[in-house]
This record gives sequence, C-alpha cells and structure tokens, in this order.
Amino acid sequence: MNTKYAAQIIHKLQETLIDAVLIPPSNDLQMLLGFSPFICERFQGLFFQANGHHFYVCNRLSADEIQPYLQDIPLYIWTDCERYTTVVKDILAEYQLSNKKIGALYQTPGSWITELSELCPITWVPFYQHMNETRIIKSNKELDALRQASHITDLAWQDALSYIRPGRSVSEIVNFINSRMIHYGGTAPACNAYEKKAAGYPHYVMPKISHIMESTDSLLVDFGCAVKGYRSDCTRTVFLGKVSSQERELYSLVLSANLTAEALLAEGIPCCSIDAAARDVIKKGGCNDFFITRLGHGIGINGHEAPDISAVNQKKLMRGMAFTIEPGIYIPGMIGIRIEDVCIINQYGLPEVLNKTTKELTILS
Repeated sequence: MNTKYAAQIIHKLQETLIDAVLIPPSNDLQMLLGFSPFICERFQGLFFQANGHHFYVCNRLSADEIQPYLQDIPLYIWTDCERYTTVVKDILAEYQLSNKKIGALYQTPGSWITELSELCPITWVPFYQHMNETRIIKSNKELDALRQASHITDLAWQDALSYIRPGRSVSEIVNFINSRMIHYGGTAPACNAYEKKAAGYPHYVMPKISHIMESTDSLLVDFGCAVKGYRSDCTRTVFLGKVSSQERELYSLVLSANLTAEALLAEGIPCCSIDAAARDVIKKGGCNDFFITRLGHGIGINGHEAPDISAVNQKKLMRGMAFTIEPGIYIPGMIGIRIEDVCIINQYGLPEVLNKTTKELTILS
C-alpha cells in the first residue's frame, strides 16, 4: 500500500468526520494499492476507514487478481449465487459502520449506492473533492512525471503539424497523434479532435471523426497521455488554408487570455484571480458569452483534479500544484478555439508552463 497516500486519506476522513470512503476500481485505487481491476456491474471496492481498519469486497471473479495487492487487508468474497447487498450489509455491521457516514467518489456507480441504501442504514456523502485534496500537492517525482508527459505531447504535436492537411479525416489525425504519443513513450493516449463547426460545442457533441478536412477548415485537438500514471493535457487549434479576419481576431483573443493568465501565475495567487484576468481579456473583446467554461482544472493521476482554476475557487496556488490554463471561445455551429497548457508551481515556488510547443496562429496547407 502507498502509505503516504493512505495517511493523507485517513487525515482527510478524520478532518471531515467521515467514517470511511468506498474506493471502487479507479485511478485512486491504482495509486493506493498499485493495481485496479476491471469495473463492471458487479460490486467491488475498498472500504477505507478513518480508524485504519480497511477491508475489500468483491465478486469471486475478481478475487484472485486483487488478492496479491491487498497484503494484510481482509478480503470478503460474494458470488453470483447470492445478493451482494446482503453480504455487504453484514460486513458493514461487523465493522460497526451501520448508521455511519461513508464517502462516495464520482467513479462509484449510482446503482451501488442506491441498492445498498435500501438495505444498509448508512449515510452516503460526497468525497470526490476531499479525495482530490489529498493529491493536490505533488512531490518532485510527480512533477517530473507531469513534465515528461507534457514533453511527449509536444513531440507528438510537432509531428502532427506535418501530418494535418486537407484530405485527411479527423479519425486519421486522431489515430496518428495517439500513435506518436505511444512512440515517444506515453501510455494511455487520449485524443479528441473537432472540426470547425463541431468545436463550437465543447464537450457536448461527439467529434465528427469521419469529417474530411477541407481548405477552409480549422481543427481543435485536445490530447494527452500518461507517464508513470501522471497525465498530460494539451489543446491546440490550427487552421487549414484560409483564415478570415474574424477568425484571426478570435484566435488573438484566446491567445491573449492564455498568455495573460500564465503571466500571473505565482505562489499565493488565488485561482479565481487568474480566471478573472483571462475572462476580462475575452470580455473586452466582446466574446464573454462564448467563454462558457472555467479557465482550467487540476491534473495528476486523473485528467481532472483539484484545484479548479475558476471564478468560484478562492484557494491560493501553492508549491506542488499542477493545473491547466485553457481559455476558449465556443460559438455554436460556427467555430471553437481553445489553447491549453499544463502549468505547475514548482518546488521553488516558481511557475512553469510545461507545454512548449508553439501557440502562435498556425495555418496548414
């Protein structure tokens, strides 16, 4: 078990007066135990208690693979011939968790919470943000892994600039970038690319991967990979062939917002102040209604962690924090432009922008 991470979770449980947290198969479980099994509809997870007495429950199908990673943590097994809710109810009573508070993470299936609530007298409380807080300060080794992951995305993007052109499909470009991240040593590559009109709907429509790039297109590419489990996250927007004067103005606004925010990064600066500075740039450019997201999010073993770089987060930047700066303008049905870098406050209290590849307006033909 990762004793440092375990101690941080216990501290957060005790601080919040929550008796335990259910950690299902996830990156959190991977970080804690060194392994995370496949998750499906069959209930399984680690009940991690504030008193240090933990236990794991799973179906017989997963028992053999999880057992070696539990060490001295008790393992309770249920089978397809019985109801897991009855088994878990008895175990919770054995550990005196009846009528207690148990934290749930966002990865915990809602069906598990609902089904257990019908039989077990426990109170489920959100613990996702608290779990994020346990990882908000990264060690030097973790920061180095983030640097390496961002370097790999930079290398892959440099290759992509020679590959993206009219006649290529979005799916071909996605596959190429993923393959280049693997080539340079990244794991778990993930890439989404949005042609001009689809990019105007961030996260709300699936990329049109069959779209063939045209000489009047733009392409928003959001991509990243992992090194030693720590992720990168980069977005670049490029144009093919022609760029209208309006598109140039929009790109200039997004780039200015990105550079303005990154210039403000420093130990002790509130997250909301950074968001406000970037938002003010876009507001003055008349596009405030089209900047509909927070400025950024934390990053680590999960793509999205604490701290949010948002208007409502007053937390101050501290050494060891890692996060994205990603202003964007999204005009539905017309165009979307985003520029995203991973940034950190390093061990010396200095800001670093980990993505080094160009952000200047790029036209490919």
